[in-house]
Amino acid sequence: MRSLIGEIILGDDSPRAYWDRNQAVIAQSDLAELIDYQPSEPSRGTYPNQWFLASRAKFDHLLILHSDDQLCLGALRLLADACANETDARVKLWFGTPLIWTRPAWSTPSVPLPATSGTAGKPS
Repeated sequence: MRSLIGEIILGDDSPRAYWDRNQAVIAQSDLAELIDYQPSEPSRGTYPNQWFLASRAKFDHLLILHSDDQLCLGALRLLADACANETDARVKLWFGTPLIWTRPAWSTPSVPLPATSGTAGKPS
C-alpha cells in the first residue's frame, strides 16, 4: 500500500483550538513524513480548498477525499491500475461509485469509471 502513496495533503478547516491535537495525531502516524498539513482559517470553501490542496501536489495522480469519505478494500489498487492501464490521453479523471450504507448490509463496491477531461461533473 505504501508504494501507492507518495504524499498526503491534509486540509483542515476545524477550529484553531483543534490544530495542535490534529498535528499530534499526525505526528504519531506511520505516514507522518508523507503528510503536508494545511490548516486554514477562515475556511476556503470546498472547491477553492480542493484547488489549493491540488496545487501543492507533487505527484502525477491525486485522490481527493472529504472528511466523510471512505475507501473500500482494494480501492487504491483499482485506481492505480486504472491510471497505469489507461491508453487514452484525454482521460484525466476516474470516479468510483458512491456507496449507500443501509442496515444491515451495504452496496457492492464498483470499479472506477473513467471520465474525459472537460466533462467531469457536468450533467449529461
